[in-house]
Amino acid sequence: MIYYLHIPKTGGQTLATRLSAAFPRDRSWILQADIRNQSHLRDLLRKHDFVEGHAGVGVLRGLDPAVDIICTVRDPVTHVRSLFAHILREPRLRLHAPARGLGFRRFAQHYGEHLFNVQADSLVKVFENRDLGYYRDGRDLWILQRLGAAARRVRWLVPTEQIDDFCRWWPIETGRPAVPGGLRVNVAQAAEQDDEVTAFVRENPHRLSLDYALWSMAQQRYDAWRAAVANAAAPPPDELHASCAFSDGKGHGIWLGRGWYARAMRGDGTAEWWAGPSAISDLRVRRSPDQVRLCFEVPALIGFRHEGINLYPADGTKRLPARIAPVGEGPIMALSFTLPPELGEDIRLQIQVPRVASFLEVIPPSGDGQRQSFATQNWSLGTAA
Repeated sequence: MIYYLHIPKTGGQTLATRLSAAFPRDRSWILQADIRNQSHLRDLLRKHDFVEGHAGVGVLRGLDPAVDIICTVRDPVTHVRSLFAHILREPRLRLHAPARGLGFRRFAQHYGEHLFNVQADSLVKVFENRDLGYYRDGRDLWILQRLGAAARRVRWLVPTEQIDDFCRWWPIETGRPAVPGGLRVNVAQAAEQDDEVTAFVRENPHRLSLDYALWSMAQQRYDAWRAAVANAAAPPPDELHASCAFSDGKGHGIWLGRGWYARAMRGDGTAEWWAGPSAISDLRVRRSPDQVRLCFEVPALIGFRHEGINLYPADGTKRLPARIAPVGEGPIMALSFTLPPELGEDIRLQIQVPRVASFLEVIPPSGDGQRQSFATQNWSLGTAA
């Protein structure tokens, strides 16, 4: 079951119409009245596989974790433009007369809660009942304290600007039929007050701080989701691929993905890979049953100890056991991680480090500001436990 939490003016009608095409007509419920309460939503989800709609305060509180949630969030400035234009277009709305009579700047002064941080408020409020703290401590602080937890409950947090792209990747991940591309529903045209809105926000960026935080979160989450879907859909790389750090010539090897710089050849002919600029670096391992250790050497690292290099399954939080030992008499250290049998033979892993620095921080005259954490060489898969 999928529920599309439709925040107003975030492309919801467009995406709901497209995604509904992936379900039998009688199993989707879209573009209908607002979802009034928890029992209303539960009843809809019993009868449908895909439900879309605006939801009121606390409607998703205690929602079955098996229900997957989609939510779109939009560039905050564009969102304010669209909200205000919508209010001006609809005489039936309670706020239409004040908006038309006051103009944007004075409306923003007197009715700002209906324009600013509306997306963050809309997301949080459906999971929470507004308590006294909402009014006593202030709306924005109340939202900030709950925003992260609310966003984590959403499986697909999609920037509105990525709706077309999402419609290409979502069927690949879910196995649902392809959804129509290019369809647009209820798209507002540019309005004469758009420049005034933009100028106001530039003068008062704090008014949209929570929506910017949510939109930034959506961008990061979406990029990671798309990369994961692409990796899962892609055939295993071969030993000739540029990302291959090790191959045994029998189809088994180690491939370095996101979070690694391109391979460099040192003067001594040794291939070297630096991790960075992020603190997370992805690996893919294809191994035989007797290859039970992931091994590499670290000739250099910046600003932390070798014990700070931790390896995890990409879908887990349990750190894999490591051994650290010097290579000969020099400064190079060899790291070896245990790969338990339950991980399987085609494994996605992530290395995490405590910080990512640059040589400028430790050797200012170097002039090298590239963010990187540690260098690696001589990757291999070991058979000895």
